[in-house]
Amino acid sequence: MKSFLHLVLAVLIGALAACNTFNPPIVPTLAYSTSAPQPTQVRTNPTPNPYGQVITYKTLQVTMTQAEFTSDYETEYGSRRAPPVGAKFLWIAVQFENISPNEQKLPATEHFILIKGAVEFKPTYGHRKGYPDYTSLNPGLYPGHKTEAWLRFDLPMDADLAELQFVFLPESVQVSSSFPVSGYTWADHPMFSWQCAP
Repeated sequence: MKSFLHLVLAVLIGALAACNTFNPPIVPTLAYSTSAPQPTQVRTNPTPNPYGQVITYKTLQVTMTQAEFTSDYETEYGSRRAPPVGAKFLWIAVQFENISPNEQKLPATEHFILIKGAVEFKPTYGHRKGYPDYTSLNPGLYPGHKTEAWLRFDLPMDADLAELQFVFLPESVQVSSSFPVSGYTWADHPMFSWQCAP
C-alpha cells in the first residue's frame, strides 16, 4: 500500500512540475515581401471625336453641335446671372435623333461631363433666354424625331476650347473610375467624347 501511495504521489508531483514549467509564447513569424512595388498604370482618355461628328449609341444618334463661352447671361425670367468669381460659363449644345421605331428616353444631365486635363466638370442649372435648356426637354423622344438643347458648365477663367472635351457616358456618371478596355469605353461602359474646338 505504501509503495502504491508513493507511486501516486510521484505521479502528482511530476504533473504539477510539468504544469509550472515556463513555456514562452509562440510568436508567429511575419513574412515581408521583397518584391518591388508595381508602377501605377497611367489613365488615358479615348481620342475625342471631331467637333460636330454624329455618334450612335444603340438607336439614339447624339451630336455636340456648338460650344461657346459667355461672361454672364440673361435668364428666361428676365434676370441676369454672373459666373462665380474667377469663372466663366461654357454652353454646349447637344442634339439627339431617335432612329428606332420606338420612343427613346433621353439621358439625364448626369451622363454628360466636361474634361479639362484631369478635372471633370458636371453641368449645372442654366435656362439662358432664347436657348432651350436641356433640363426643360421632354424626356421621351418619338421615333424619327430630333431635339437640341444647351447644357451649362462653370469653368475656370483660363479655360480654352482647344483643351476641353465634352463627354457622353450613357451608362455611367463618372469618367475616372477605372481603366479603358477599348477606344470608347471606360470601366466597361460606353464613353463618347468630342473636341470642343472646331
